[in-house]
Amino acid sequence: MGFIIDGASALPPVKTDSTPAIGLLDEWAAGDANKLRQSMLDLRDGSWQTNPMYYGAKGTGVPADGSDTAAVQAAVNYCLSFTPPKAMLVTHRHYLASSVNIDRQVGTICDVSQFKINGYGDNAGFYATTSINLFSSTINIVGGDPKSGGITFHNIGFSTDSISRTTYVLAEKFLRVKFINCTFTLIKCYAYATCYAQEIDWTSCKITNWPDVFAASQGCFGGYFMGCNIFGQGNGTGLYSASGTVYSATGFKMIGNIIETIGGYIASLTGCAGVLIQANHIESIQAGPLFSLWSGSLRNRSIAFIGNYCLFYAGPIVDCGPSDSIVSIDNHVTTDANSLAPNRTMYASMAQVTSLVSIGDRFTGTATLVALSDAAHASTVMGVTRAGAATDAWSDVDLHMTKDSTGHFGFGGNPTGVTRATFFGEGQTSGTYAGGFLDSNGNLIALFRNDRVCILSLPTSSAGLPSGALWRDSADGNTVKAVP
Repeated sequence: MGFIIDGASALPPVKTDSTPAIGLLDEWAAGDANKLRQSMLDLRDGSWQTNPMYYGAKGTGVPADGSDTAAVQAAVNYCLSFTPPKAMLVTHRHYLASSVNIDRQVGTICDVSQFKINGYGDNAGFYATTSINLFSSTINIVGGDPKSGGITFHNIGFSTDSISRTTYVLAEKFLRVKFINCTFTLIKCYAYATCYAQEIDWTSCKITNWPDVFAASQGCFGGYFMGCNIFGQGNGTGLYSASGTVYSATGFKMIGNIIETIGGYIASLTGCAGVLIQANHIESIQAGPLFSLWSGSLRNRSIAFIGNYCLFYAGPIVDCGPSDSIVSIDNHVTTDANSLAPNRTMYASMAQVTSLVSIGDRFTGTATLVALSDAAHASTVMGVTRAGAATDAWSDVDLHMTKDSTGHFGFGGNPTGVTRATFFGEGQTSGTYAGGFLDSNGNLIALFRNDRVCILSLPTSSAGLPSGALWRDSADGNTVKAVP
């Protein structure tokens, strides 16, 4: 197998031109060493993967040795001459001085299967020292619709020589691109300034030290990070952005990632629908919010945060605009003196949120749950645990509760007009308030504690009340009683 992987001398010497193989009979007749080599491999196994080394690539990754762009392009063209396309094998690091075009028209028979670019070995990948797109297409976009796509990169490394480069892996031409077990070093994935992105996924990838935003587009459909190690080293203003107003951020998922030390947000999305953030370890994000979810021309809907662990971040975790149905389940937020900012709120700027449900979330140190900025919401808080010094000592600046001049606490930023609030397992001890509500005139009418409910607008005496009527015993801590 060595002569196949490394292009050994058992086969004729490789020409230095980039003429692609064009057909089995022609290849044998022509006597061209490159075509003969490819023909022998095709005879051995019809599905064998073409290697740019067979087309004269140097494979050193050293600019002084010359660019491998032409050889890589020749290998790509040969693979795409078949339907479905042959896979391309990358065994070396190829220096690219200009873009390699991958032309696969979406919505045709050519787009039925993925064009696979598979890496073998530790050095397999593509390297640039100029601000280029490593991969582009000659197929033009139409309006905001990319028209080329269907590519899988597997075990490939993408890198540049400096974080100051404006170098991207993809031009804004592609849909349906998958990166599996790939590495990104000092390089950004894409910037779709005029287009949306669709089904661009990162699975088991390592993404380190990029400038600006790693992946940005005008809206997205089906973006996906799963099992990735994402380490910004304090650089980058963001990881993922879909900020268009025409196309919403639909079907975005982040599952099982380790995300550390980013200089800005993890995801900034506009018009979210069907977003899932689950089982991520998030640490040392240096500028919040971690997730910015704003509505643009559409309300956010169906957003779930489940089982995430957040440590030492600059909050809030979620900064949200008008939304329908946000569910937060079993998240753990931990902060201490090493935290990067004082705003350690789980949910902030929650204006016009029609339903926010928190179940089993846990907050330690000075972390808080939610700051509701208006009265037009219906919220449920269940099984929330507070730990640390602030468990029972709510303060005026605590964003989980607000306190009036008499020392009573209310739920959210403005308890007037709250349509529904459920408190369960808040972790309050007897004698401390879990919540309070005001009437339309701003008068405190009800207090909720673990050991009692105080309805303050009730009569303070049972005299003259019929059987079964409620009254407030002011001599006994405002306990509500019923007339026998």
